Amino acid sequence: MDLQQLEARRKGLLRRINAALIRLNDPHLSDEQLRDTNDTVNSLLHQRRRCDASIRKLGGPHYPQSTSNGTSIKGHLYFGRAKELPDVQILLQEAERERKEFNSKNSDDNRLNNFRNAKLPDSYPINIDYESIKSNNEGLTRLNFTNTPDVQAFIIKKKKELLLKRLKS
Repeated sequence: MDLQQLEARRKGLLRRINAALIRLNDPHLSDEQLRDTNDTVNSLLHQRRRCDASIRKLGGPHYPQSTSNGTSIKGHLYFGRAKELPDVQILLQEAERERKEFNSKNSDDNRLNNFRNAKLPDSYPINIDYESIKSNNEGLTRLNFTNTPDVQAFIIKKKKELLLKRLKS
């Protein structure tokens, strides 16, 4: 296909996507029709992305990839009334619960505790003085290792090894 044909195909896909999105908001559709129409929208979006990639490959314009009004759950987008389907509501609740669990596991306090309790390899010559941990005004934690004699010796040793390796080759 040449660039003009791809542009025409893209316009046709956009018309079909818009029509399907309008249909998704129809209050008279059954649950099965909502699912089918939502699947059609996802298929058309996939075709549009492939078409956009082909257009870019042929030197055409770069079209933005936006589906801001859809909700993504496990790689599938849900639009309009399809978000209100019972099975989609269950998926939304599961996704929200997973997000909350992830956020609680990855909070700053947990990450700092994990760092404090981490086992360092024997070859790692840094003795961490936790009293040197300071918090700045934004609450971000900073560690300053560079002024300890162990670290300076380790850095010098590694630089010497690197220079010797370069001289030998």
